[in-house]
Order: sequence, then structure tokens, then C-alpha cells
Amino acid sequence: MVLACAVVSGLEALVLRRRVARLSTLRFRRFYLVWLALLDQVLVISVLPGRQHIVLDVANLLSYMAAGVFVWSNRRVPGILIAGAGGALNLVAMAFNGGTMPASASALAASGWRPQPGHFANSAVVAHPKLAFLGDIFATPRWLPAHDVFSVGDVLIVFAVAVLVYRTCASAPATSAPATSAPATSAPSPARAPSPAPVTSTAATPVRAVSTGAGARAPTS
Repeated sequence: MVLACAVVSGLEALVLRRRVARLSTLRFRRFYLVWLALLDQVLVISVLPGRQHIVLDVANLLSYMAAGVFVWSNRRVPGILIAGAGGALNLVAMAFNGGTMPASASALAASGWRPQPGHFANSAVVAHPKLAFLGDIFATPRWLPAHDVFSVGDVLIVFAVAVLVYRTCASAPATSAPATSAPATSAPSPARAPSPAPVTSTAATPVRAVSTGAGARAPTS
């Protein structure tokens, strides 16, 4: 399932490209519950496989309960409720079968997965399973890395991861290089009207008239 989530996220990253950086803005509440659930799974499957079966079953169910609290605390995150629904289906299947996820014998054979001796099998063939259609009835081909069996709930969880990536990234505008603006050119200033030529006075200076009256003396010859 982890591999499937990684493949789906990688394919979406090829489509969304730079928008994938939007995932860094996600903030989860009570994320420590995820680490507690994973630690619980590691202890149950690998570290404490020789303990009483009832103790391991209870511890296995507690990891799902911790994951459920985390889902409810982050129910507003896109896709998180779908993942919670997938986990709830797995939890119901395990609770109705004594803490073990019922698996299909044909699915186990197709995947090539075999439980390791001395390890707790959280998925196994159960005699007279209840709600078998919610169990691990699908299988990945054995030539794939980490081949395994998976359930309807696991499919929902992978789909939830796809919804989370797409809804978070597709709503953000694509990051692009800043556009370079052309240098601003100043608008040509309007042509100034030619200033009127200075007005020069054309009035002649009055000429004093020479008196020619009778009293004037004529020149002598």
C-alpha cells in the first residue's frame, strides 16, 4: 500500500509539476498519533511476535484506533475522511475475525506472499471468515517489488492520497517566472503653440510742420 501511494503521488507530481510545492503548506493536528500507530505495528509484527495472541490482537487494534483519532482531528484536510473510511473498513473486518485480517488463499498464492515464521500475521487465511469481502482479496503481481495482498479499505486509502495531493495542489496557481515589463516610455509632450511675435509700434513720430505764412521772409535774389 505504501508503494501504491508513492506511485500515485509520483504520477500526480508529473502532471502538477511546480504546484506540488503547495503540499508544504499542509498542517496536520496530532501527527504524533501516526508515529504511535506505526510504532505499534512494528512492535506487533516484528518485535513482539512471541507474545500471547490476544495481546497482539489488542495492540494491533489500538493502532487503528490511534489512526482514527488522527483522521477525525484532521477531517477538514482534503481526502482525509476517505482514508478514514478505508481504515474503518479494515478495522471492522479485523474486529469480526478475532483481530486478524481475513485473506483470500488465492490472493496470497497470486502475490507469492508467505508469512514469516515467528512473526505475527495480521493478514492470514481464516477458517469461516466473516465479512470476507472486506478482507485482503486482491493481490499485486509477484514480479512487482513489495508484492502483497490488499483490501477494499486499502484501495480507499490510496485513493484518498490521490485526492489529498490533487485537491491541495490543483487549487494553487502554477508557479511561473515573473513577467518582465517593457521599460515605460514617456508620452510625448504636446507641441507648444508658438508665442506671438512682439508687437512693435508702427506709429511715426509726428513731424512738426514748417510755418509758411505770409509773414515769412522770402530769400533775396
